[in-house]
Amino acid sequence: MLTVLFSLAAATLLISADQLIKWWARTFLAPAEPIWLIEGIFQLTYVENRGAAWGLFQGQRWPLLIVTGIVLILLLCYLVVGKATHPMELTALTLLFSGGVGNLIDRLFLGFVTDYFYYAPINFPVFNLADVCVVVGTGLLCLYWVIQAVRQQREKAAETEEKTDEPED
Repeated sequence: MLTVLFSLAAATLLISADQLIKWWARTFLAPAEPIWLIEGIFQLTYVENRGAAWGLFQGQRWPLLIVTGIVLILLLCYLVVGKATHPMELTALTLLFSGGVGNLIDRLFLGFVTDYFYYAPINFPVFNLADVCVVVGTGLLCLYWVIQAVRQQREKAAETEEKTDEPED
């Protein structure tokens, strides 16, 4: 139960930070020129994303709200029930939940998601802290699944080896 409370507290902090930065971007960055943090590489710029990642599903607010809401409820249930016990899995799910909620709040109350980070060298779409949480959480979850699959394969191989090493009667 303590790990669930820690995950929810971490999620609350991440969601709060995301919303605070988005408020700052809407208040101070929107009416101003973009700000280069690293000239030619990393910029703060204000964008209203009315779709999903990379601008997909533009103008599909309600389907995005419904799908995101369902996924977040399932994630929360999985966390609260205590099915996730490994620290990497808990961290990944906490990040996914935080990012999902952060963008859901924008989509629900503003009709768009506030984006502000721009990485110029590859002309990457403008993104936000919630997006970072979702991407890092997804990457960690995939890595966790790969590690678990490898571990299970090794355990099966060890069991098979033990059975073949046993003397026959």
